[in-house]
Formats: sequence, structure tokens, C-alpha cells
Amino acid sequence: KPQNVEDLYDWYTDVRGTPDADPSWAVLWPTAMGLAAHLSSHPGLITGKKVVELGCGLGLCGVACSALGASSVVLTDREPYAMQCALSTADVNGLLDDSGNRLIASLMDWNDGEAEILRATGGTAD
Repeated sequence: KPQNVEDLYDWYTDVRGTPDADPSWAVLWPTAMGLAAHLSSHPGLITGKKVVELGCGLGLCGVACSALGASSVVLTDREPYAMQCALSTADVNGLLDDSGNRLIASLMDWNDGEAEILRATGGTAD
């Protein structure tokens, strides 16, 4: 287990075998925490909405949206390990069962353009 962010980057680029691997998904960003807190305080902003989280990383915002009653949530990231962590978080929070909230994940690089985003997300979001 990497002890700090620098060790994490070194480990991840070694595991992926490529110098352009991006382990920044493995950091819980302060902006994600702030957005999740804001949405938790104002659930009406998200209830019944279709949500797409681009570059979800650990998936905090998308998981929060699903828990707050979004009609659907698509978690997206280009890193398979990020998707695994985000889906695991959703699962341990009971959001991958028949709770009525649809939460799915789609591997995609949001730098690939609009067509890829539309394909990965089903084409619609609020």
C-alpha cells in the first residue's frame, strides 16, 4: 500500500506499465467532498435528476447523488481501477441492489469528445 501520493503515482505507473497512467482518481478531492456536502444539504437539487459524473475517480459525488434520489447516475472514468473502487463504494452503500436508483458505470475518457460521452452515458443528463 503506497504511503503517500508520490509513492502512489510511482506504484500506479509501474502497475499500468505506462508513464501516462493517471492515479489521480485515487485521491478524494476536496471539491468532491464539498459538492457532496452541498448536495446533501440541498437534496432537492438532485432528486429525480439524471446525473453523469465525468472522471468520477472514487465516485463520491455520483454515489451521493444516487443516495439522494437521482433517477439515474452514470459514473465515468478512463481508469478501470477507479471504476472498480467507485462501484465497490456504491455496493457497500446498498446502491447496486433493487433500491430503485439506477447507478451504472462506463469506462470512457472524456477527452475523446462528445460522441464518446453520448455513447457512454446514454445521451441524456440533467
